[in-house]
Amino acid sequence: AMPASDFISNRMDEALRHLNDVKPVDGWATDVYINSAGEKLVQLRRRNVPLGDGGFVGIVLDSDKVVVGVTSFLPENGPPKYARGVSLVERDGTVCRVQRSLKVTLPDLQTAAEETLNASRERMRADRERARRSLQSQTSVPVAQVTNNGSNSLTDEQNPQLLAYGLYALGSIALMKIVFAIFFSAWIVMVPLVYIYFAQTLPSNDSFDAKKELKRVMRGDKLPEDHPDKPKDWLSRSIARVSASIGTELATSLGYEVSLQDVIGVCTIASVRVPTIDLDFYWVGALGKW
Repeated sequence: AMPASDFISNRMDEALRHLNDVKPVDGWATDVYINSAGEKLVQLRRRNVPLGDGGFVGIVLDSDKVVVGVTSFLPENGPPKYARGVSLVERDGTVCRVQRSLKVTLPDLQTAAEETLNASRERMRADRERARRSLQSQTSVPVAQVTNNGSNSLTDEQNPQLLAYGLYALGSIALMKIVFAIFFSAWIVMVPLVYIYFAQTLPSNDSFDAKKELKRVMRGDKLPEDHPDKPKDWLSRSIARVSASIGTELATSLGYEVSLQDVIGVCTIASVRVPTIDLDFYWVGALGKW
């Protein structure tokens, strides 16, 4: 079991702080678990990948800032003074390719407590400094100056600039309103016209010939021009036409199912189910064609 658990936990926290300082985006973490023998062990993980074979009784940082996986503490009873283990991470945050056996001299409890207190104070100071810098970076370009009597006033050069900025802002808002009104008016006018055009050019259901459309699909009429399977010359087109006719007749010899679905009067979705080849084909009828 881990001796002086609070002391060991502080040493592990110290090692984690060091790793997060030198490699803050590497996802360092520790995983504490109980093995089959009832021993409390810990694993160091980088991006959820454990480092080392099995677990350790502790994770410490030696005097050279090398992170060490501890296999035993000495003495076993009482406050630990030494630790034996293997190197896991170098001082610059790189994972040890070849783990080295190390003996680490640990600080006494009073020194460790003072180090922990000093580290906490240093982190608080650093947090305050980061907060102060963040507030300064968010502060806009000053438009006022403090005079000797403590009052705020604008200089003669800043008055015209501030007025110009205000006019630019008002002009931008007015221009955006005009553009929005134009687009909105165009949308109000165009949507009914587009709907009427689609409705007028909607092909009738009777114009859909399932066999004819299947033949077009099988001979490659619907393929784009750069498709490798699309016939390019007269001979390949003739062969494709004959193959499509024969294939369509054979596929539909045992029947097929046609379904037509109107979509708000602007287009029709046609589906053809061919049970012989267990395939479904779909077409969209709009603008006078399928």
